[in-house]
Amino acid sequence: MERRLHKLLRISLLPAVIVLPLCVMLLPPRQPGSGFWWDTAIALGFSATGLLLVMFVLSARSRFISRPFGIDLIYYFHRQLSFVIIALVLAHPLILILLEPLLTAYLKPDGPFAMQAGLAALIGLLLLVAAALLHRYLRYEIWRRSHALPAVFCMFAVLVHILGVNYYVAPLWKKSLILGVFAGWAILLIVVRLIHPWRLSKQPWQLIDITAERGRAWTLTLVPQHTVPFQFQAGQFAWLTIRASPFAMCEHPFSIASAATETGQLRFTIKELGDCTRQLKTLPMGETFYVDGPYGAFCAEHFPAADAFVFIVGGIGIVPVMSMLRTLQAKQDRRPVTLFYGAHSLDMLTFYEELTAMASDINLTLHFVLQVPPTGRQGESGCITPTLLADNLPPVSAQTEYFICGPPPMMKLVESGLRQQGIHYAQIHAEIFNLL
Repeated sequence: MERRLHKLLRISLLPAVIVLPLCVMLLPPRQPGSGFWWDTAIALGFSATGLLLVMFVLSARSRFISRPFGIDLIYYFHRQLSFVIIALVLAHPLILILLEPLLTAYLKPDGPFAMQAGLAALIGLLLLVAAALLHRYLRYEIWRRSHALPAVFCMFAVLVHILGVNYYVAPLWKKSLILGVFAGWAILLIVVRLIHPWRLSKQPWQLIDITAERGRAWTLTLVPQHTVPFQFQAGQFAWLTIRASPFAMCEHPFSIASAATETGQLRFTIKELGDCTRQLKTLPMGETFYVDGPYGAFCAEHFPAADAFVFIVGGIGIVPVMSMLRTLQAKQDRRPVTLFYGAHSLDMLTFYEELTAMASDINLTLHFVLQVPPTGRQGESGCITPTLLADNLPPVSAQTEYFICGPPPMMKLVESGLRQQGIHYAQIHAEIFNLL
C-alpha cells in the first residue's frame, strides 16, 4: 500500500507541470477569444509546452520520480509521450492556418520574429523525433548529442515564441509564471548537464579485473577511488562512462551483477553487442570508469512478504536476476526460487556453471531452455512459451512474485502466458532493456 501511495504522489506531480503553462491562457484576466477552434489551437500549444517540460523531468534520472516505477518504465513513457507532443505541436499551427490561411505569410523569412521562433521550435522538435527514430543507425554518442542539443534549442524557441506573441501573457503575473516555469527548467538543465557530471567526476572507479563468460559476455570488476558509499538493491543498474569525462554524454546503461551484500567493488556482466561493448575485453587494468547510479525498480527486495520467486529470462537478461540470486545466496534465503533461462545454445548460457552450483546451495529449481540443445541432452528445448510455462510453473500463489527480463518479444509472450495462468498483473515485474 505504501508503495502504491508513493506512485500516486509522483504521478500527481506530472499533471501539475503540464497544467502550469495552460493556466496562462485559462486563468483571469483572460484575453477575448476568437472562437472555439481558435482557442482550442492555442490551448494545444500551451499543453504541448507543459508536456515538453515533463519530457525534461522524465529524462533527468530523478530518483524521486523513478524509484517506484523503475527508470526503464519512465524512459518508455518518455518515448511514447513524444508522439503525443508531436501531434499537439502539429495541430497547433495547422488549425490556425486552416482558420486563417493568411497566417502562412508569418512563416516566411521576413515574418514576425515570434512566429519564426515558433517555426524553429517545430523544426527542432521534428529533429528530435527523427534522431530518436534513427538511433539504431547512429553511434550512441552522436545520438545523445543530436537528441540533447535540439531539445534545448526547442525549449528556448518556445519561450521566445510565447513571449513574442504576448497576447496571452500580457499581464505581469502571467509573464512571471511563464518565466518561472522556464527558469525551473533551466535550473534542472544546469543540474543534470553540469552539476551532476561534476559530482561524478569526483568519484572515479578503477577496473581491476575482466573475466570471460559464456554467451560472448565479460564481467568487469570495478573498485572505487573515492570514499562516497555506493549502495544498491539487487537487480538495479547504472550508467557507465568509460574512457571519457562524465560531461561527454557517452555513458551506457548496464545491469549490476554483484550481490547487494558485496562491499568494496562492483561487478558488471556485459554482452558484446555494439562498438562499445566489443571493446571492453581490450581495456587495460586500471582504466578509469564513472558510475552513475543505482537506478531501477526490478528488485526482489521490494517484496519481503513474498513466499517464492519465479525468474524468467532470455539471453543477457540473466544479469539483474543473477544479482538477485547471488544476494539470496549470500543471505542464506531458503525461499523457493524457480528460474527459466532461455538461450540459443549451451555456450550462450551466461553463468551456467555458477547457476548449477547455486542450485544445491539455495532452494533453486533450474529450467534451461535451449533452442539448439546438445545431442542427447534431457530438458526443455525451443523457446519459453506459455505452454512450457504452464507445464513447469510452480503452483500459483498470491504471494509469489514473477520477474521477466529479456528480448521484448519474449517478454510479451511470457507475460501473456503468466496472465493465462491466472497470475495477477501486480505480481508480474518486467525490466525493459531498450531504454531508447
